[in-house]
Amino acid sequence: MAGPNWFIALPVFREDADAWVASLPAAPAGLRIMPAADLHVTVAFLGPVGEQRARAAWEALRLPLAPLVATVGPLVALGNPHRYSAIGARLGEGREAVEAAIGAARDAALLAAGAELEARPPLAHVTIARPPRSARPRERSAGLDWAAKVPLGGALHLESVALYTLRGEPPPAPRFRAVTSRPLGG
Repeated sequence: MAGPNWFIALPVFREDADAWVASLPAAPAGLRIMPAADLHVTVAFLGPVGEQRARAAWEALRLPLAPLVATVGPLVALGNPHRYSAIGARLGEGREAVEAAIGAARDAALLAAGAELEARPPLAHVTIARPPRSARPRERSAGLDWAAKVPLGGALHLESVALYTLRGEPPPAPRFRAVTSRPLGG
């Protein structure tokens, strides 16, 4: 049996995350809002590679990005448009710098972990909600209607990069645990 997934990401500064999650409109039944502590921008999804290989990816990561303040851009359905797996907020201001940095650093981390390279271009976004896997079309439509009501704008401070894995506690506890982190630009 495979172990937990690992990934490298830019955590959203906690005060920003708390304020933003608190400002979200009430979600429709079944749509799970991510806890503020879990808000992040994924740099490299490693998968179930094991801790040793995840740490090798972490050591190989050279992310050319200084701390920055990004804004919340448009919300998008992620995955198959007819059966999306998540709703994420694309970054507005700051998006190009974050996507360029991810594009420059992601492959080295994935190779060091022995993970599959990502064919898609970087998409700087923060996942904010997930429908249940069993959601029917009406529930998914309600999720998209909800997303259209989420206010855009707002500052998201991206100040560090972290190596994450699953926490292993049931919702509403944060799902992810930062194993190690370092400041951006350092």
